[in-house]
Amino acid sequence: MVKARAAKVVELNQMEENILKQKAKIDWLKLDDGNNSFFHNSIRERNKHNNMSTLTSLNGELLSNRTDISNEILSFYTGLVGTAANSIEGIDQPCILRGSIISKEEALDLITPISEHEIWEALEGIGNTKAPGIDGFNSYFFKDSWEIIKQDVIEAI
Repeated sequence: MVKARAAKVVELNQMEENILKQKAKIDWLKLDDGNNSFFHNSIRERNKHNNMSTLTSLNGELLSNRTDISNEILSFYTGLVGTAANSIEGIDQPCILRGSIISKEEALDLITPISEHEIWEALEGIGNTKAPGIDGFNSYFFKDSWEIIKQDVIEAI
């Protein structure tokens, strides 16, 4: 019964997603999805939000030059590589220590090997048209070629 309802929720979510995609396509078609100002303005707005124009360095200096920002980020993470942290900033350790502690059985459950069935269920839960991963393949590829690639995927996980 729970699986049936979960499947229905997934189905309804995919229907809703398809409706929203169709509405978005209608907006593009109404405004002519050619090489026009609407398209370029949309991209320009998106790029504004995906940009880091300033960064405060570890010594308190405000950086606005792209090269300086890149160098600061690179040096920060390079400095972290191979170092052990005695404390983790931003994590309230006393709060964590006061929290619930899982039993030994629950801890062992967390490290049990992942089954083929669990992998397939997770894959099934991803919409076919979701953005591809870093390998360039979307979930539809994996679902459609599962019998061929199944063993490689399981070994990789």
